[in-house]
Amino acid sequence: EQKKDIAKRFFILLYLFLTKAYEKIDVVFIRHHTAASEVNEDDFFHSRESGGTIVSSALNLLTTIIKERYPSGDWNTYVAQASDGDNWDNDSVTCRQLLINIMPM
Repeated sequence: EQKKDIAKRFFILLYLFLTKAYEKIDVVFIRHHTAASEVNEDDFFHSRESGGTIVSSALNLLTTIIKERYPSGDWNTYVAQASDGDNWDNDSVTCRQLLINIMPM
């Protein structure tokens, strides 16, 4: 729980910085445990869902959102992930490949 709390605090600080530094931003919140979903700000910071963690579910959703809503020719995209470090062991290889594909976007 302490790691989760630290991750949330980091993200809150990052979010506050972005909203103060830029006039026009679009922030997308993706929560995940065993499945990822796009949520509003309140749900992102206050939901208490728990369970196993499959990070690739969030990376897959992120990829879809970037491709559908934020083409690189029109948007500068910045991605931040706050995590307690948990992930299913067999998911790490998938995450690595997804990150390799996401980085050029």
